[in-house]
Amino acid sequence: MKAVRFSLRTRDPSDAKVRNGRVAAHLEEVWQALRASPTRLARRPRRRRA
Repeated sequence: MKAVRFSLRTRDPSDAKVRNGRVAAHLEEVWQALRASPTRLARRPRRRRA
């Protein structure tokens, strides 16, 4: 399993807890949306074989 890492841009521990909670909630929504409705990334035209 891989992890997503980035800075919360704060040194204050109480502020970091608040930001961490918000980010965790947001990422959970993103992951759920990706799991719920997969989409095609590219549609390539099919070539005819001669």
